[in-house]
Amino acid sequence: MATRGEQTLMELRKLWMEGNGFEMPFGSTQDGIAENVGITRGHMSLVLKDLEEKGYVKYIMAHAGRGKARRRCYILTPKGYMRSSEIMNSEVM
Repeated sequence: MATRGEQTLMELRKLWMEGNGFEMPFGSTQDGIAENVGITRGHMSLVLKDLEEKGYVKYIMAHAGRGKARRRCYILTPKGYMRSSEIMNSEVM
């Protein structure tokens, strides 16, 4: 069973090539990730903080969501992308 952090990395991996740094999908926001992973926004805050400290994710300010307001949008770092690949490969086996 994948941890919440691993689930978060896999959600962000799905969005790897979406967005352009100016406009990002709602799924890259804290609210969007929490909704997709199935946890509260408050719990997602803790998960994202841990992933940031490990160097797996970082945030950028971009337009996202229904109102297109500028929000924190999370993206994988190269280290995070590599970790998500490891997770994906271990689930296949």
